[in-house]
Parts: sequence; C-alpha cells; structure tokens
Amino acid sequence: MSPTDRRDLLRLGTLGVTTPAIAAALDVAARASAALAAESAAVSPVKLAQLEGDATAIAVRYWSTPLDELLPVVLDRLSAAITLLDSRLRLDDRTTVTRLAGTYAYYASRIGGHIGRPELAPFGALAAQYADQANDPILTGSIAGNRSCAAREAGRFDEAADIAGRAIPGAHPYVRPRLAAYQAVALGAAGRHDEALDVLRLMAGAPAGLPPAPGAGLWDEGEELVYGSLTYAEIGRAAEVRPRVAEALSGLPAEEFQARALVTFAGAQVLAVSDPGAAAAGGLETLALDAAWPTQSVRGRVARLHRSLTLSAPDADGVAELGRALAGGQPCPSWL
Repeated sequence: MSPTDRRDLLRLGTLGVTTPAIAAALDVAARASAALAAESAAVSPVKLAQLEGDATAIAVRYWSTPLDELLPVVLDRLSAAITLLDSRLRLDDRTTVTRLAGTYAYYASRIGGHIGRPELAPFGALAAQYADQANDPILTGSIAGNRSCAAREAGRFDEAADIAGRAIPGAHPYVRPRLAAYQAVALGAAGRHDEALDVLRLMAGAPAGLPPAPGAGLWDEGEELVYGSLTYAEIGRAAEVRPRVAEALSGLPAEEFQARALVTFAGAQVLAVSDPGAAAAGGLETLALDAAWPTQSVRGRVARLHRSLTLSAPDADGVAELGRALAGGQPCPSWL
C-alpha cells in the first residue's frame, strides 16, 4: 500500500488516527499478503479489504465530501481494480474485483452527473458492463437509479419512471426504496399522480436498519421524508409537503447538504401556483443551501421552477432575482 493510498484512506475515514508504526506494519502486511497470494493467483486479502472498505466508505461519506476531492480517490481505486482484473485471478476473486470495479465506475459516473461533467458519462457504460459480469443486485440497482436520475434531469420523466420501475422487482432490498423514490418523483413530474402515490406506498414499506454497502447511499427515514416531499410537491399537495419539510429540516444532519437543499426546494415548488413570491424565495434559499455542496441535480430543479414562475407570474417578488442567481452559477441542463 503506497503512501498515497494511506492518505486517501485517512481522508475517507476508513482507518481513523494512525501512527508511523501502524503505517509501517501495514506495508509489511501488504507485502506478505501479496507474496502469499502470488503462489495461488489470489488477490492479496489486504488489498481486497482496502478496495472493499473504501467502496463502502465512499457510500457512507458521499453526501458530505466535496465531490472534486472524492473524484480522484474514486478514479484511483477504479484504476487499481482494473489493474487487478488484468492479472491472473481465481474465479471468486475475479467476481469480487469485477463487482468493485463496477462500483467505482458507478461512483465516477454518479459524480459526473452531480457536478455536470458529461465527459464522465462513459463510466456509467463501463459500470453496466461490470455489473452484467458480476451479477450483483445492489450494483445493478444502483446503476438503474443513476440512469433514472439522468433521464429525469433531462426532462424525460416517463422514461425515468420506466427505468426505475423496471429495476425494482429484481433489485436488492438495499436499493429498492431508492428506486421507488426515483420512480415516484418522475411519475409525479409526468402528471401520473395516482401511479406516483401507489409507488410512494412501496417506498414507505421498505425495510430499515440495513448496514451500509458499496453503491447507492443508504436509505433511511430522512431520505423517505425528502423524496416524499418531492413527490407530493410534484403532485401539488401542500398539506403533505409542509410537515415532511419541517421534520426533515429539523432532523437531517447539517452535513447532508443535498438532502436539505432538496427538501427546501420541495417546500418552494409546492407554492409555485398559490404563492409565486414565496416559491421564488424558496428557490433562492435552495440555491444558498446548494452552494455548500453544489450539484446540477439541485440547480436543474430550481431552474425548472424558475421557468414555471417566469411563465405564470413573471412580476412576482423574487422571480427576477432567482433568474439572476441561476444565471450567475453553473449552466443547467439544456432542456431547461
């Protein structure tokens, strides 16, 4: 394990506080493990544990780590996994490393979508290839979620709902509620409100208490509040949105930047017809929250809200200011 590996592990929090003695011992352990593994064409268990541990750590810390810092770590681990796959491996090790390579490629594609870097999109195709080989239901479901989000952000709401819906039956329980959430929001945006409500019930009945795993983020009560708010906002049910927004904002950790921005946006979106000025103010608040962990997925939603307000209430308080705030940031998807 190189010094760079150790620094990145520390940054991800997988090792915690270390000392030169521990670092030196890890070097010795890695060399010994590699030597033993070379006799049987097995991957060093130490190296495999590091790749597995880092993949889980990224899933846990994804939402609170600056993505421009996380991307180099992801690409480094992906490169390490691909290098291993180019070597002679036992069948069980090859399956594990293939799954991990697919997971890191998925992370790279997901980061690209969040920060608006379309040149990272090919990593999504690579992730799908590895997922087909590894036949891992968490990875397959995570990739389907990524594809559904990409379609929704491009304004293809029916397609987004279809992608998520088709993936739900074969998905692992770890990713099933997230896929249901993505499908519900997309159905709401497509005007298919009764179907969205049916899917929300599936999302709400998802199992809780599962341990973190490599792939999509862990589903919890906070996520359920966020996506319930977003879906009810698409449908226009303010009475369902308001308590969920209040509960989420009071309970979400401060470092859950995107979740707090999304639930704030839901509170703004549901007011677009009844109180355009308040909706514009909520859009501005959403952008302020998004600034701490900027993503195209949040900005795209706010831009869609602004377009709606521009058409329905262009002279309402805050609408012009919201447009200026959007113009001063990163470009939003072209369909907006």
